Amino acid sequence: MKMLFNQIIAGLIFLAIATQAPLRAQKAPGGKGMSTRDIINALKQKPGRYGKARGVKLDASDEGAQPETPGKHNRLLDILAARASKTRAPVLPAGVLRQQPRHHSKTQTASAVQTVPTTRDERQQLKQIITTNKLPQISLEIYFDLNKATIRPDSYQLLINLGQALASKELRGARLLIGGHTDARGRADHNLALSRRRARAVRNFLLKFGIPPRQLIDIGFGEEQLKFTPGSNARNRRVQIVNLGKQG
Repeated sequence: MKMLFNQIIAGLIFLAIATQAPLRAQKAPGGKGMSTRDIINALKQKPGRYGKARGVKLDASDEGAQPETPGKHNRLLDILAARASKTRAPVLPAGVLRQQPRHHSKTQTASAVQTVPTTRDERQQLKQIITTNKLPQISLEIYFDLNKATIRPDSYQLLINLGQALASKELRGARLLIGGHTDARGRADHNLALSRRRARAVRNFLLKFGIPPRQLIDIGFGEEQLKFTPGSNARNRRVQIVNLGKQG
């Protein structure tokens, strides 16, 4: 029975990636997930929302337009994108997505060791870019094995929906942040390292949808950006996806 369940999950992943299933993809189980269309609508740049004062160019006549990233911030984003591209995910053997999810998860965990290093100042600058420009973002509940970067099977459907959304024509060409966040339990340095590995695991999963590597910037924030009190609140453990705009 367990083997049958694993084969069904693996088949779902392969089918979605191979055929780029329609945007009416079902919601992830549990009611907390988002459909592909939900994600597209949440991350699309809205005309008129980003003005000249923020240094973001947007053609208001183009409903699906992606604004240019503010010029003064381009250098930081270019540096982070270059770092992310250098720490590449390994090439998966042919047919690996047809195998049982446990093989897929092991590959993600191993590749997640190579993470993108950032300074606290760079992470603060990135937060400022997002806040100042009010960039579209979503927070997703992606489940991992305890203290590991192995994605659990019950998060596959949500990640498939995310991958389809990011590869869609509405979001094509946008540079995206994948931010890993933890709660405040445990040592800060451990949480920062864990959030980096988990952000990298999500990026590796999304690369299978044909998204150019330089468009996906994975950063671990650890416990630096807690949203809920107390700091140990489990809702602080999240994966943040931000539309950083078109590469300038």
